[in-house]
Amino acid sequence: MREILTIIAACIVVALAAALAVPPFVDWTKHSAAIAQKLGEGFGGRVALEGPVRLRLLPAPRLTAGALVAERAGLVIRARETTLELSAPALLRGAFEFTDIDLDHAEVSFDPASLDVAGAQDARVAVARFRLIDAALRVAGAHPLALDHVDMTGAADTLAGPFRGQGVWRGARVVDFSFSTGPIEQGRLRGKFAFDDRGSQAHVEATGEVALEDGATSFSGQAIVNGALGGAPARAAFTLTANSDALHADKIDVRLGDDDHALSFSGAADLVRGNGLDAHLQAASLDLDRFRAGHAAFDATQAAPALALRLQLAADSVTLGGQALTNVAADIVRKPDATPRIALDAGLPGRTRLHYDGAFDPVAARAFDGDVKIETRDAGKLAAYIAPVAPELARWLTAGAFARLSYDGHVRVDADGVTLAAQAVEVDRSRLAGAIDWRAATANARSRLDVRLVASLVDIDSLPDFSALAQVSAQDDLTLSLDAQSLRVARVGAAPAETGRLRLSVTRADGVTLLKNMSILGLGGANLSGSGRLTEQGGGLDFKLDAERLNDLAVLVRRVAPGPASEALVARALALSPAHLTFSVATDASGAFTQINLAGDAGGARYSAQAQPAGQGRMQARLSMQAPEAATLLRQAGLAVLPLKGIGGARLEAEGEGVIGAPLQTRANLDLAGLSLRFAGETLFALDRASARGELVGESADFARLAPLFAFGAPDLSTRIPLSGRAQMRVDGHGLALSSIAAEVAGVKAKGELARDVAGAISGALALNRLSAPGLAALALGPPQPAPAGALWPMLKFAPARFDPPNADVALDVGRLDLGAGLVAQDARMRLSLAPGVVSTRDLEMKLGEGRISGEAALRREGGVVIAKVVLSGAGLSASAGPFAARVNGVVDLSGAGSSMAELAASLAGSARLKFSDARIARAAPDALAQVVAETEKAEGAFEPRVIAQTLARELDKNAQRLPAFESDATIASGRLSLAPDAMRLGNATAHLSGALDLRTGAIDVREALSTVAPEGWAGAPRIEISWSGERGALGRDVDAGALIGALAARAIAREAERNAALEADIHERAFFNRRLKMDRRNDEERRALEEARRILEQPPAPPPAPPSQRREPASVQTPQHPAPPKRPPAAFAPATRGVAPDPSTAGRY
Repeated sequence: MREILTIIAACIVVALAAALAVPPFVDWTKHSAAIAQKLGEGFGGRVALEGPVRLRLLPAPRLTAGALVAERAGLVIRARETTLELSAPALLRGAFEFTDIDLDHAEVSFDPASLDVAGAQDARVAVARFRLIDAALRVAGAHPLALDHVDMTGAADTLAGPFRGQGVWRGARVVDFSFSTGPIEQGRLRGKFAFDDRGSQAHVEATGEVALEDGATSFSGQAIVNGALGGAPARAAFTLTANSDALHADKIDVRLGDDDHALSFSGAADLVRGNGLDAHLQAASLDLDRFRAGHAAFDATQAAPALALRLQLAADSVTLGGQALTNVAADIVRKPDATPRIALDAGLPGRTRLHYDGAFDPVAARAFDGDVKIETRDAGKLAAYIAPVAPELARWLTAGAFARLSYDGHVRVDADGVTLAAQAVEVDRSRLAGAIDWRAATANARSRLDVRLVASLVDIDSLPDFSALAQVSAQDDLTLSLDAQSLRVARVGAAPAETGRLRLSVTRADGVTLLKNMSILGLGGANLSGSGRLTEQGGGLDFKLDAERLNDLAVLVRRVAPGPASEALVARALALSPAHLTFSVATDASGAFTQINLAGDAGGARYSAQAQPAGQGRMQARLSMQAPEAATLLRQAGLAVLPLKGIGGARLEAEGEGVIGAPLQTRANLDLAGLSLRFAGETLFALDRASARGELVGESADFARLAPLFAFGAPDLSTRIPLSGRAQMRVDGHGLALSSIAAEVAGVKAKGELARDVAGAISGALALNRLSAPGLAALALGPPQPAPAGALWPMLKFAPARFDPPNADVALDVGRLDLGAGLVAQDARMRLSLAPGVVSTRDLEMKLGEGRISGEAALRREGGVVIAKVVLSGAGLSASAGPFAARVNGVVDLSGAGSSMAELAASLAGSARLKFSDARIARAAPDALAQVVAETEKAEGAFEPRVIAQTLARELDKNAQRLPAFESDATIASGRLSLAPDAMRLGNATAHLSGALDLRTGAIDVREALSTVAPEGWAGAPRIEISWSGERGALGRDVDAGALIGALAARAIAREAERNAALEADIHERAFFNRRLKMDRRNDEERRALEEARRILEQPPAPPPAPPSQRREPASVQTPQHPAPPKRPPAAFAPATRGVAPDPSTAGRY
């Protein structure tokens, strides 16, 4: 056996030695064709080997050759150097299974149109491992694909898969890739593919099927992309369908940014060769502020791929700049060698809607060239929003204070400026069109603004603030031309009127402003023309006015040049109409007037004013105003007076002199229907300001002559109202101020100071020696109305107020304040506030008698209804009404509304908390009740209710009832104040007091329930009710003693019942003794009769009687025949016979 094993081992050694030794001695290159043919049979195509061929069998069959060419349908493989290692067991089976294939500088070419998939499945070739070094991959087709410098390792179970491998492509970018697939089945290859871009750190995974249909390769499946866009992390997941011409992604879920600062989108996209990327993305909400906070370095220009692009993005809400933009839609188109374009539609803050369609420069963020439609209804809010990115535009929007602004036209924005070509501009209700061009300042030139507008309609009431706009453009050279073909003016009580025409031409260059032409024609019956020139050194303006009505022109002036002067013109436009004036003015560098010429008439008054140089830098001025009626001048001064005639004329004369640009020393005299006003002080008049300061003295022998002008009726010829006073006056841009006032009007002396601002509000402090509170209330209530006979308040409707008081807030210190109804307060201090239809006082403090009152009160008139509100607190007030007197402390809060004083009083409602001390009720002695009860209890006579009532009234009148201090909550409803009932002790008596005051009629109703301690034997305490009712000075007392009289009657009846019971008992007792006496007498009689009978029976017998016929017998003594005594009744105290009821009259007596 050992020999056999030794022989076998020797054979194996010889075979192995032959395998190692024989191949090197064989020229395999000569057999390269045969080897290639054999390889081609396994490959399923043609295989050619070039160069020397070497074969080694151990440790595994390994073939090394030079160049390799392998071809089959749709697949060509070429390699510069080839190494093939085969599996020996597979060779023994007749199959080619390569354990290792190395191809150096290989070129692998695919032609999907001619690829034989079925033949690949029949090929008997398997590759456990293959490696391509610096290979080139070529895919033929309509759009060939070439990848060079590819290193890859992998494996293939068969030429029909499964396949797996990984590698790297070092082309324009360095991309790592890997794949793993299943076998090819029905022309489809399912697998997973991954790509990693080393430069962008992008990672792509795709899972799906690669299909070969009609000679074209396609892919369908799912894909996930991770990476960075513009410096922010990004991730996308989508369904992918791709072929050699296009790629379609659906159900896209994109997240840009990290988890805390992410933007999320959904949608679809198409990538088509030659057309680039077309994406449609939607988002419910995008918070760009949060995204920018986390990714401040994000660069959108780097996020977009470098190819043709169309991106359509829609979002319901976008948060940007701290505000939410609504319904945002953007369509971005970028083509090679062309400026990107965007169509943007978004809702911006300030109720703004923006639509832009045009080019934009992604590098220069504020470079645009396209069509814009924008409308805003809150320009201020929009300006605040865009200020960080467009400060110049924001300043224009803010200065214009537009209520509504819309623009439709072309816009071009670049680094040099802004150009607008407006097809339609609507500023509130005005409609314009034209061109606006603004050029930024350069090193050699100032900024320039060129505005050329044509307006089909200009609404005067909605014009912007031109003064603010002028300040914004103050540093710009300006060319402005405006042709307004129609001016719309709103009129109270009538439809807006479209009338008049405006032409304006203004230029400004190098500090010189030229008003070339300004003409207003037919504006509400007014024509105004003017021209002028202004420089830094001064200038001049000339105007001519012819107007039958100034109202519409005044409104236009106020809109163009708002300020106190234009407001005053609007307020006095009617009083100044008609007007025919010429006016020219010259100013110096500070705007002070150097020359003035005014001549003409306005509203029936004649005006004449001249100011001219007087040499040595001085100027003289003179002003004259004359009106035939005082009402004319007062109305033109802004006072609301009636246009009455015959009161008297008015004349103003003023003269002044001083240095040009400095205040003029001025004296002025005004004679106004008997009222003389004199002024001496300084005045200053300039283009943009005016002021006066000095002493004002006024005198009038009878100021009542002017009363009819103020709707105070005809003057009382028998009463004169003298007026005299003086004050220091100041008039400037802040208003009118009077200080150091010392005046006396009809005996009322006033001291203090007053000021009236430009809005007409009056403030200050006055000290008055006396004042009437009803007179103040009449400012809201109107003149007092008469009350019907017997009524407290007038029932007539409130009369219209004579005039609307101005807005005022004045501190008053009044020595004597007449409150009405005979009440006069002393040392009153208050803060008086006035407004049209409103009179109110607050911080009120005044002394009334020995007490004090503080609080506030207000009257407000709305049409014919007056609303009143009063909150007062009092301390130590003395109050009396009829028999009542007390000191009162407390708080009252009430309010009401009505169209007459009677209705107002009947509507009062509120509450009060009152404290009474030292209270006294006359003729209400608290011990009267006890006295009457005691006297009645002692009386033995007949009971007389009338006598008791008279006695009670007489006892009450003997003394007053003094109440202890007490508090009471009061309610006020429907004009009636009701005190809550309060209980108090009055010695041995107890009082329950309640009351009411009817504010509608002044009637008082007080009720008191008075009771005393219950006497012995009384079931309840004696009680009476006292009531007082009537008007304050005529309160009547009524005593309700019904309960007392009833109680006393019950007591009298009880006493009579006791007497009757005692009498009845005595009668019963007497009857008992009578019956006993009679019984005793009967017993005595019976005993005597028995004794007599016994005695007779004990006598001897008598002899027999003789016969009657023989002899006459002597009369014998016989016992008298008494009647049987009656049956003795039972004793009253004896037990009753069984079955017989006892005598009730003796029950319990003995």
